[in-house]
Amino acid sequence: MVKIKNQSGSKETGPHYPQVSFNFLEDAFSILKLENPCDAYLDLTSRLRKGAKLTDFLSQGSIPTNGFLISERVKKLLSDFDIIDHCFMQANVMDGKGVIHEYFWMHLDDNDSTRHIDYKNSVFKVVRGLTVLNRVSFKDEDEMIFYKKHKLSAVDILDAEKISIKPSLLCKDLFVVGKFTGIVISDRLHDEFISSKITGLDYNKVSL
Repeated sequence: MVKIKNQSGSKETGPHYPQVSFNFLEDAFSILKLENPCDAYLDLTSRLRKGAKLTDFLSQGSIPTNGFLISERVKKLLSDFDIIDHCFMQANVMDGKGVIHEYFWMHLDDNDSTRHIDYKNSVFKVVRGLTVLNRVSFKDEDEMIFYKKHKLSAVDILDAEKISIKPSLLCKDLFVVGKFTGIVISDRLHDEFISSKITGLDYNKVSL
C-alpha cells in the first residue's frame, strides 16, 4: 500500500503551495458542512497561482475534507479501479493566460470509514500540541466514540500510533480512514500512476 499526498514546492508543481486559489471560498469551505455535498451546486472554479504549474493533481488549501483536485485524465484512469464511495464535482482551473482547463474535485465519502478499523490490533495516542499524553486501545468503534465524547479533552487530539485495517477496506484501490491513515492507494494503482506519468503527487510506502 502507498500513501499519497500533493507535492509542495517542487520543480514539477512550481514554488507556490497551494497551486490554485478558489474563486468562491464560501462554496469550497461549505463542502465540510454539507451532508451530501455531491448533490449540491457549488462553484469550485479556481485560478492557477502565478508561478505555479499545472499538474494532474493540484494542491489547494480551501476544501477541508478528504479528496483531491484532479485532471480529466486522472478521472478517466480511476474508472478502472475500485475506490471507496466518492463523487466528482466540476472544478475547472484557469491558467495565467486565461485558458480554462477541465478539472474535478474528487470528494471521498469517509463518514463510516472507522468501522473498517481492526481495533484489537490498533493503538491510539492522545496528543496535546507536540506532546503525547498517553496511549489507549479500544475493543470496538463504540468504545472509541464513547472515549472521544466523554473522556477526551477539548484541547487534545486522538491520533493513531498503530493502525490496522480490516480486509473489507484493504481490497480497495483507494481509501481513507478519517484522519487516521491519510489517503492510501493499492500497489496496482500506484504502478498505473507511475506508468501513466501522473504528476503532482508524493508517494510513501505504508503497512496497514
